[in-house]
Amino acid sequence: MLARRDRYEPDVKLYWLEKSVEGKMLKRKREIYEEEDSDAEMQESDDEADLDVFGMNWGLGEGDDQKVAEADRGADVKKNLKSISFPEMDADGLPSSYIVKVVNCLGKWIAKLQAVTDQLDDLKKTPKSEKQLDVLAEFTYEASLLSMIMEKAKLVISGLEKTTETIQSKQADSVLQDQGFTLAQQDEIKRLFDAAKKQVYMAKRVRSLASVLWDDDEDVDALLLEWKKPDNPLTVRSKAKLVVDNSDDVPERPEIHPVLKLDLVVEKPGLLKLRRTRDPWYWLQQVSQEVKGLPRLQQEVIHDLERTQFANGAIVFDLPTSSLASSILSHAELCIRCTEALSFCSGCAPMLQYMKSQKKKDDTSKKAPASSVTAHQRAMVLQKGVEATREELGEPVLQTGQRCNGKYHSYLTRFLLAAFPSKQWPQELLSDLIRALSSQLRELFNTGLLVNGRRYYFGILGLKGDFEFHCTCLRDAGLKRSYEHVGRAQDIPVCIECEAGFPDTPMEDANVGAAWTRTIGKSAPWERLPSFGQVPFDNWCSFPSRAPEFFRRDPFHVFRLGVARNFLASAILLLCNLGAFDLQGESRSVENRLVRAWRHFQLFMETASLHVGGLRSFSKKKMHFASGGAFPWLGCKGSDTIVLLKWLQVLLVQLRSRGCAVVTGHDFASCRACIFIERAVTGGLQFSQGIHGHSLWLVPSCTSFLRQSLYDFLRGYSQLAQYCLVRKMPLFGITPKFHAMCHYKHELEMSLRLNQQATINPAAFDCSMSEDKLLSVQGLYTAVEVTHNMAGTVLVPGSHRTKLPREDKSLRVDENFAKSYLQSFKTRALMCKLVRPYVPAGGLLLFNSKLIHANDPGTVRRSEADGLPNRLALAVAYSPRKRRSEATRKRKIQAYFNGSTSNHWPCDRFSLKTFRRNNAVRGSRKLPEPPKDAKRLRLL
Repeated sequence: MLARRDRYEPDVKLYWLEKSVEGKMLKRKREIYEEEDSDAEMQESDDEADLDVFGMNWGLGEGDDQKVAEADRGADVKKNLKSISFPEMDADGLPSSYIVKVVNCLGKWIAKLQAVTDQLDDLKKTPKSEKQLDVLAEFTYEASLLSMIMEKAKLVISGLEKTTETIQSKQADSVLQDQGFTLAQQDEIKRLFDAAKKQVYMAKRVRSLASVLWDDDEDVDALLLEWKKPDNPLTVRSKAKLVVDNSDDVPERPEIHPVLKLDLVVEKPGLLKLRRTRDPWYWLQQVSQEVKGLPRLQQEVIHDLERTQFANGAIVFDLPTSSLASSILSHAELCIRCTEALSFCSGCAPMLQYMKSQKKKDDTSKKAPASSVTAHQRAMVLQKGVEATREELGEPVLQTGQRCNGKYHSYLTRFLLAAFPSKQWPQELLSDLIRALSSQLRELFNTGLLVNGRRYYFGILGLKGDFEFHCTCLRDAGLKRSYEHVGRAQDIPVCIECEAGFPDTPMEDANVGAAWTRTIGKSAPWERLPSFGQVPFDNWCSFPSRAPEFFRRDPFHVFRLGVARNFLASAILLLCNLGAFDLQGESRSVENRLVRAWRHFQLFMETASLHVGGLRSFSKKKMHFASGGAFPWLGCKGSDTIVLLKWLQVLLVQLRSRGCAVVTGHDFASCRACIFIERAVTGGLQFSQGIHGHSLWLVPSCTSFLRQSLYDFLRGYSQLAQYCLVRKMPLFGITPKFHAMCHYKHELEMSLRLNQQATINPAAFDCSMSEDKLLSVQGLYTAVEVTHNMAGTVLVPGSHRTKLPREDKSLRVDENFAKSYLQSFKTRALMCKLVRPYVPAGGLLLFNSKLIHANDPGTVRRSEADGLPNRLALAVAYSPRKRRSEATRKRKIQAYFNGSTSNHWPCDRFSLKTFRRNNAVRGSRKLPEPPKDAKRLRLL
């Protein structure tokens, strides 16, 4: 029987019976892959396997845990608890529910230590081996190792037995009194569990140290070094005992001559890595002669770097005497990053030159005359004609309201109808809500809406959403065809709209007139009438019908959060295997290649003034890439995919100009894979950005343009999939979202074939939206006047829009030697804008909480002026009354009349603070007793 304390009502206890049940639940392929990937161990690098072989074990190189984004630190805690067999406790569970498990754990460790003492007794009576004598010699001047281990084992055993007895006595008292455990007793049991956990850790250390005497697999040096630390209480106690033993009655130990030390050469790969990541001189040697010849680099950067010293793994700048400007530091950092990431012979020149040319093209096209714009946009401007620019052409579109807009707050384009926790409420609730909504919509469509004497009628175009939401809505109807069927051994259709997935209708076919195009709407994808059956869209019962087209595909989840993420992960890993990011003398493991690729991407973002919100690094974990044979996909936000596609577009241009790879020798100028990647990148960017930059209706010219863009992307993706399949590379997997992209192309082809003059934009069913801007406003009420020279709150105007280097998680101070100086430089610049606003007595100061703000003592002591303390802050907090017990209310009333200080919790977490002498203020006086106001007391 287990018990749990309610999170918001501590007095309420929940009881349930814990029973072990064996069962199996089928998982989807992606879930199985993620589970395997999260537990995959980083193996050592194998240069031969990383060159050209791309098998299941390709690129399992040595990783750097510090550069893996969003690492789960809680896994280490669980791993440590598992190593000592200590029960894992729920955060909301009552400690009393785990008494039996903890007592069993302590009993097992007592038995293990008893076995250790028995083995040590037997070891005393047996002759010692050569290794055992060497280990005992380490403790010649301290104590006998056997005696020390046995003494420590007995101490730990007695401590475990005492803790076990205390825990069991607490449980017995509760059972005899038949009153359960109070909150105070639960906290006491929790403290006993924490103490027991430390004792079990010590028991494990004793057992490990004892095992070095009979087990050859233990790391003797590491254990002895850990055991002989100065802060070890047993070591201190052993030394004290030796002092007592070395009295006049005990003869002194004979002098032992020290062993002569031999000169050994020890290789430290970690030091070389530290030098390569932190030593600026190492990277200045890699810079080309063209960059080194820059006058400002010679006169200012290198001259100032001569004043630095590389010691203890850190770069120390002589800031008081340094005259290095922040712009020169940024330029030097850019050069070093470019050399580190690109290894181009001309430094930053290719990247900067290409970006400058692209910017000129964008500026020219933005101000292009109307003659260079499509005919339907030119026709929208009636007054200016050919003199109109591309920016002015967008204004009539906004005036007519025929524009796809997902900007600004979400409630401007969406209306919330219902919300409920799906994991706690029954699944049938969603179906009931959909049926009620369908009946109301049918009435609205049939009767219309009367407004000011005019009746308006409505129609429905479909239900937009991702595949998961569509499957959830149709689960009660017995859905037979969905994306969830992918990955099974049998050929099962995976599309709601058609029968793609059978052997005769493969879903991978992206050609014109594919077999699956003749099965669209041919049969029902469900077994029963769905909940949307009352919506007047098409015939929901008999087929052929267009009823499945009611569930509209979402371009955001299909492309940006779907195929594009699969494409990006596969393309980056393929370029890594071809040697696009290799440097001479650097490791060719996947982890190191991905690190260099990320630095190349960082350089692109700095040059193009772009940023990503969901990425902090490239890693195998972020790519969901392991040795299981599953296809990788990149974990990032939808907006990040566009930035990454732009980066690949620039990278491929640079690789062609670069020619052959430095290490692998691969010729990128004639590489077929690079041609396929560039074709897919161009088509994907034109489609995704084209639908969002267009109005609601597409004319034939725009329909043809989007159709060609989809054709290029699907063709390039298919060719890359075949390219990798021949070479046995698990990349560019064909997923149901790839098939959804084929549906977009087929719809545009049908529109052109039927010569339709207007086609609805796929972005009309896009579910993406801008993040809602939630302002965080902070308020400070002042009971007394705060002038410009008294203690009060100081602010830095405009600091909420300033991003300090330490706030940029994509940049690390130890990785960029100039960041420490830039941080102090920006901080000093912000401090020059510091202001202390004047607030009158009884005034309220409101400001953006993202501003840099702090409390400043001022230049005048208020105690000398009017006898009041410089600052006395009160925190006001509210919570439901049911979370505050009667005992807590009495304590709060007593603290109110005594003038005591407490924490800010108004519920049962309320506690008083202890007064400290260093908090006393000169000239302070005791406040008068507060009034016995019933309204105030009710607030407590």
